[in-house]
Amino acid sequence: MAFWSGYWRSLRHGMVVLVIWVKRGRCKHCRSTDALLPSFCLLRRLDTVEVTGPALCEVAAGGPVRRVAAAMGELFAYTTLRGWWRRHRERARWVGDALWPAGRRPSGEREAVAELKGLGEALSTGLGVSTWAAVSFVTGGAWLATNTTTPAKPRPDGGFMALVAQKGTRSPP
Repeated sequence: MAFWSGYWRSLRHGMVVLVIWVKRGRCKHCRSTDALLPSFCLLRRLDTVEVTGPALCEVAAGGPVRRVAAAMGELFAYTTLRGWWRRHRERARWVGDALWPAGRRPSGEREAVAELKGLGEALSTGLGVSTWAAVSFVTGGAWLATNTTTPAKPRPDGGFMALVAQKGTRSPP
């Protein structure tokens, strides 16, 4: 893997908006590239994991979403926090399946936040990062990621979504 270009990305950490350079890595064998996100980032999210994690802990503990959002600052609409909570509820089972054995999975989304925090605390000293950065690292930043991939299924002929013109055939415009 070698560094190959990158892009600028905005992040919001509390009331401060930061702009960081995200490096891309390129595999020398298959020539594919991947963004190398820092552990304090979440995929496709503006806010850092240090903001989202504690806020979701408060909501999981029974705090009203509007009140928690108001305590976070004027930049945070309650709909932002509500969106994080919805995404966490959708991903709680995925996180449980990916990180814990069958007998130890969290029973619900509220327990999953507490388990993630506990896992982050256990790993943070060994990784040398904060609790929530460890959670982001373990989940590959995908804990609260939005779903931008298509749910389309592969076609029976092995193609996927796009028709590729083969010799002697005509492809649609």
